[in-house]
Amino acid sequence: ALMKQLSTGFAAHIAGEVTTLCRCWILETKSGERLGFTDHDTDLWVDGVQCEREAGMEASAVEERIGFNVNSSESSGALQSEKITEADISAGKFDGASVTTYLVNWRAPDQFVLDRVMLVGEIVREDSLYRMEMRGLSSILDQTKGRHFVNRCQANLGDAKCKVNLETPLLRANGTIIERISSEVIIVDGLSDHETGWFRSGQLTWSSGENSGASVEILDHTKVSDVDKLVLWQPMPRALTLGDGFAVTAGCMRDFDTCKRKFSNAINFQGFPHMPGNRFALGYAANNDTFDGGPIVP
Repeated sequence: ALMKQLSTGFAAHIAGEVTTLCRCWILETKSGERLGFTDHDTDLWVDGVQCEREAGMEASAVEERIGFNVNSSESSGALQSEKITEADISAGKFDGASVTTYLVNWRAPDQFVLDRVMLVGEIVREDSLYRMEMRGLSSILDQTKGRHFVNRCQANLGDAKCKVNLETPLLRANGTIIERISSEVIIVDGLSDHETGWFRSGQLTWSSGENSGASVEILDHTKVSDVDKLVLWQPMPRALTLGDGFAVTAGCMRDFDTCKRKFSNAINFQGFPHMPGNRFALGYAANNDTFDGGPIVP
């Protein structure tokens, strides 16, 4: 087993009869932002990050398993730190983040040792509290890699594999909210040049308002009395107000017909549209079938 490397001073401190140890957590988001927390009663600087005291963050014991089984832990606390807010959790700021745990001598914070590194899993909010699941690095081995042999396209609209140019005026538009029906349903202006359903399954990115910079997928796009209604997949973390601006891109259903007719991009389709399905695999020959050697798909 690998041994943790301790500095001479820290090793001597741990070997003493009395220790002054605490734990610090440094959470690093996928954007590179590093946030520090500690269970000590004063702020500490560890590995170049200020670890905030009284942040309400506590961690449970780590469940260790032999082999490649996923180790797990849980962190919980109150939403009383400006670093972890309900709005940031809703916006997915901590999705895919890593949490590094340190054992620190609070009398001499430059004496510390890295305890473990874990990944943020599911975050559950309950009133003013939160619970953050933390998984061991072996959880990465459970993630599926490579292409799937499926009918639908596996590319994201506009990416390097899809190659559709989303800057084309036909495929994007700018609009504003003119009526708010709920946190997920809005009436908008600016999409009148596009037919109903054009932006269904598309992406909406806010350009102004409290949610500026945030993105959300569009569940549905319909016309209501010559104005456009958008239904969002999930409510935004902050309030929507009249006049909030946004940009939207056309939606793709990831099927071959949409790729061919809507985007004229069948040559770059990243799926297997002619793959026989379960009905064909379980089928059998019948007297009224045609056996002329022709293709089995249209």
